[in-house]
Amino acid sequence: MRGVPKVFLLLAAGALLAGCAELSAPPSLQASFEESSAAAASGGQITATLKVTSSNYSGQIRLTLVEPAGFTLMEPTAPVPITATEQRVAVRVAVGGTVPPASYTLRFRVDVQGLPPAFATLPVMVQASTPSPGAVSFSAPTSLSLFVGQDAEYAIAVTNGTASEITVEAQLLSVGSALTVTPSLRENAVAARSETVLRFSLRPNAEGTGELVFRVRAFQGSVLVQSREVRATYTAVRYGVFFEGADFRGLASDEAAPPASATLSYRASGGFRGLVLLQAQAPGWTLAPTSLRVDQDSGTFNATLTPPPGTGPGTYTVPIRVEGYDFQDTFTAQVTLSGFTVSLASPNLVLAPTAVLQGSITPLPGFPSGALFTLSLEGPDAGRFTLGANAFSVGNFSTSLSALPGTPPGSYSVVLRVTAAGAVRKLPLNLTVQAAGLAASVEPPSFTAYAGGTASLTLQLTSQGGFGGWVLLGVRDPATGAAVPWAYVEPGAVYLNPGATQTFTVTLNLAPSAPVGVRSLQLVVYGPQVQALPITVNVQEPTFQIALSTTSFTIAPGASATATLSVTTQGPFTAPITLTLAGTGAGQFAITPSSLDPSVPVYGLVLTASTTATPGAYNLVLTASGGGVTRTVPITVTVP
Repeated sequence: MRGVPKVFLLLAAGALLAGCAELSAPPSLQASFEESSAAAASGGQITATLKVTSSNYSGQIRLTLVEPAGFTLMEPTAPVPITATEQRVAVRVAVGGTVPPASYTLRFRVDVQGLPPAFATLPVMVQASTPSPGAVSFSAPTSLSLFVGQDAEYAIAVTNGTASEITVEAQLLSVGSALTVTPSLRENAVAARSETVLRFSLRPNAEGTGELVFRVRAFQGSVLVQSREVRATYTAVRYGVFFEGADFRGLASDEAAPPASATLSYRASGGFRGLVLLQAQAPGWTLAPTSLRVDQDSGTFNATLTPPPGTGPGTYTVPIRVEGYDFQDTFTAQVTLSGFTVSLASPNLVLAPTAVLQGSITPLPGFPSGALFTLSLEGPDAGRFTLGANAFSVGNFSTSLSALPGTPPGSYSVVLRVTAAGAVRKLPLNLTVQAAGLAASVEPPSFTAYAGGTASLTLQLTSQGGFGGWVLLGVRDPATGAAVPWAYVEPGAVYLNPGATQTFTVTLNLAPSAPVGVRSLQLVVYGPQVQALPITVNVQEPTFQIALSTTSFTIAPGASATATLSVTTQGPFTAPITLTLAGTGAGQFAITPSSLDPSVPVYGLVLTASTTATPGAYNLVLTASGGGVTRTVPITVTVP
């Protein structure tokens, strides 16, 4: 069994027996010669027919002549395929010219694929032969059946019937391109009345037919005593089972992927019958089935290729190795894996205690249409969380992701598992579960207010971690952390609904004693945690402003003029305001009213000239005083 690894022989035998376990009986093979005996002269040839009877067996046999010495098996020298339960094989044996006349028993060993060897015997009678002086004869097969890639032997038997030693040489003259012959020249010395065999190794490289031509010459010394051409036609075929390239189709998956499938076609050549082993040669890929029983010249069968877990969508090339008795081959399978992609708006979610998980699902070409995509969570902490809707079609999806009650605040890592049509995609999620609490903000953070006055603020509160309840409010000094005695807020508490975001209007009240200037304060929110929101208030004194509708008057002695006096206050200004008139000649004039209530915004101011007023123009100042604030308005009075 030339060229077949011992390990493979054991595997092939085991696989053959395993494949035959389903048959009604184990395989068996017997061999015997149809002839009860044969006869030939020394230097002649014996022909016989070997009958091979088999049961539940298909494969090859090799024939070897074990004993006795002096006999040479001329054919068959190549493996013989067994294709029928009863098959006959032509056998030809050369009898050496020096074999003495006698009765012999030729013992042949039949090597059987997957079974113990069989043996066959043939009784022969060798008769005396008296070659004529100077007779030299050659014999060799005239036709050969060869298998591509398998070595065979070509033997030229030479019988020297002369009384002298001769030298015989065989030189290769021509051979087809599909066949390699080694060596190209063989030379032996042959003793008187003796024989030799010139052996050549044949190895077909490709299928085809051709002719071997040798020139065989015999010399006594330097004298040529015999010369002839030995010709043999040959047919070389590939032996084994051969596959064309296969196209597998399947789906990619982040887990154990579903197998890709294809229908494979094979061709059995050289009469091969038997078991072949199949194996994917790419790391991690698994082919099924792993063996195939071949009992016909061609056929098809369904096969699957399973990719390694995590193999992404794409096209892959996977070599497939095929091994059988006395042959091996490799063909290439192309595997196309379709699938789908999943993208997330964000893999990082904050749960308070619920967040919205958003993303999109895109099927790739070849993915089954109408598939439903199912979402689930996995990982050690997946049991702490629940998904809302979990089944979607292609396109965008949105669902809630919630932490179960009692889930401790903190960071968690889980895996989003998306499944459809047997394919799986996995994406990591980073989840942060917030403790029960709230988020707070205030607007505006900086403003102006008057001592004794108020300022309106907008407070926004957002529930976190499912918190809900009363929230207390206060004002404190950030430098000391103590409450501010001259400021407070109303209301002092607000109610926040669980899971809600609410806006409240809060009034900051300043005492009249509030210090004037820019003051930094904190609006303190007392929830599950204390939050201090910085605010800056520019505290100003309450004040007022006055304005006249006209500042130019013409008044005759003893007469009056009027104007509109407007009073504007800033802040909670409530002190009485006193009006006076000052300047050169001011004593000749009188004003009414002389006292103002700051809550009254408009007055009618009457300016009266005395009867003794001296004609002329007077530049006077109208002064308004109250609450420590003084305002002046220059006026011009003309007495004609």
